[in-house]
Amino acid sequence: MKTKILLDLQRLSGIDSDTLSATIDLEPILEECMGEIDLLIELVSLYHENALEFIGAARIHLPNSDFKALGLAAHKIKAGLAMMRTDSLHAIIVLIQKECDGDQDSKHLQFLCDCFVEEYPTVKKYIDTALANLNQG
Repeated sequence: MKTKILLDLQRLSGIDSDTLSATIDLEPILEECMGEIDLLIELVSLYHENALEFIGAARIHLPNSDFKALGLAAHKIKAGLAMMRTDSLHAIIVLIQKECDGDQDSKHLQFLCDCFVEEYPTVKKYIDTALANLNQG
C-alpha cells in the first residue's frame, strides 16, 4: 500500500504502519448497531458520501490554498474513518490535518490528497465486500 510507504516517511500521524489493516471487519460495528444491518448499511452509505465530499472539498480548497477549510474538511471525515477502522485513510487524513495546521505546504498536501484519492477505491471495495458478506450471513 502506498500509505505504508507514506507512513514510513512521515511519522507525523503517530500511527504505526504495521497496524494498518488490509481488510475491513464490520462485525464490531454491526454489534454497535445492535445487530441492525439496515443501520450498518446507512452508516456505510454515509461513510462513502463523506469520503466523496472530502475529495470534492480537497479539489476546491487546495488550489485556492484555503488550508483552514481543507483542515476542517479533514476533521469532519476523521471520526467516520476511525469508526469504520479504515486505518490507511485515517492516517492520511491525520497527516492532512496536521499539515493544514502546520507548515501548509501545498505540494505535500496535494500529495496527501492524491494518496487519499488513490487509496479510497481500495478501501471502498473492502468495505463493500465485508458488507456483502454480512448480508449473506
